[in-house]
Amino acid sequence: MLELCTAAGRGCVPDTTAAMKCFDVACDGGNADACAAAGRERLASGQTEAGLKQLHTACAAEGQGNACSFLGSLLLSGRYGVPRDPAAGHTLLLRACDDLQDIAACKNLTKQFLAGDGVPADRTKAQKYHDKAYSLVASQLGRTVYKPPLPGPAPGAPQEACD
Repeated sequence: MLELCTAAGRGCVPDTTAAMKCFDVACDGGNADACAAAGRERLASGQTEAGLKQLHTACAAEGQGNACSFLGSLLLSGRYGVPRDPAAGHTLLLRACDDLQDIAACKNLTKQFLAGDGVPADRTKAQKYHDKAYSLVASQLGRTVYKPPLPGPAPGAPQEACD
């Protein structure tokens, strides 16, 4: 994409303004990847409302799990001045993981269910999304991958006393 090269200065002088114009034209034309890239760039430059709008546009498009995942994680963390809303973040992460097969979203759902952040803590659901994340990684790599156990003790497991 020309706009990515222009933003990074590959083969030309870096020009964020020109890159953003290209992103906007592509986004307005229905390119969800361009909407996601423009949204991230706008957030990074302090244009929170415009960035969120473009990320929502990208997330609503078919196949842009990365935008839904990023938006969901923003709502969980409150970064870039985005008001923290774990319940709304959870909904976006579910769409990104379950419907759009986004690995980062599955990992964030695992953490959310372990911590009980905006949802009831549920180790069984955490395990489900942990398993799904590593299954997606293995599928993308075309090979078996090591899957570490969930962090923390299993419910009902005996706790060792610290001296």
